[in-house]
Amino acid sequence: MKVEAGYSTGTKKGEVMSLKMPRGRRVLIYAVAMLLSAGVLCPLFAQRANKTTPRPGDEPYTPTKLEWATVELQANDGNTNYTSDSPVMISFVAQPDGQTVLCILQYTPEVPAHVVKINRDASRYAFNKYRTSRGWDWLRLKFDEHVISR
Repeated sequence: MKVEAGYSTGTKKGEVMSLKMPRGRRVLIYAVAMLLSAGVLCPLFAQRANKTTPRPGDEPYTPTKLEWATVELQANDGNTNYTSDSPVMISFVAQPDGQTVLCILQYTPEVPAHVVKINRDASRYAFNKYRTSRGWDWLRLKFDEHVISR
């Protein structure tokens, strides 16, 4: 029996056993090897690509709490589309004082005052709920209303 690299081949003297294994095991080993190489090589290629082709939008940026508040309020409670079902446009904008969110209400002259009030009250309620959920007692809300023409 010939021994190579510390393993017995189980063959007669002078013979070398071939590495035959069931097809399922070969497929499994091949799949694992591919996954491991993809997991190691893909991130390396991605890092190299990012280093050679920097893009302005990829620069890291951390928003302030005030900026983050306006983004979340606008996404959740803002309304930039004027429709008959929603005749008041609502926008949230950060103010330069670092603590105030300006809520701009825009509507046409035909919108009844009670509809504007409902929207103002709903915006105030959403703001207060957001401020409480974040624990940001320093955050302030200011309203600005504009009558616009169609």
